[in-house]
Amino acid sequence: MSGISGEHIRHLAELAHLRLTAAETERLRAELAGVLGHIDALAELDAGTGDGDSGADAGAAAAAMADRGRDDEPDADPLARGPAALAPGWQDGLFVVPRVTPPDEGEAAG
Repeated sequence: MSGISGEHIRHLAELAHLRLTAAETERLRAELAGVLGHIDALAELDAGTGDGDSGADAGAAAAAMADRGRDDEPDADPLARGPAALAPGWQDGLFVVPRVTPPDEGEAAG
């Protein structure tokens, strides 16, 4: 299998704010190693355009795009702030929402 370790999976789980059991970690490690094995097999194929081109330009473009991601650091869990920080309105421990009033009975019957 690929060089994917349980530590790699635990790091990815931390970035995704997931709590994994040991069995889940091992299952995901095996699945990810399988996916990466398929990617390695695809990388060995010629990615040319079909006109005899070797596909070197496509590989260079893919390598240039690889550096465009965000930093690989976990951010704060947004749910750790509590509901008051997420609510559009909060008063005395309750969500404040607009009052919903029923239509007048005369309007509903008409």
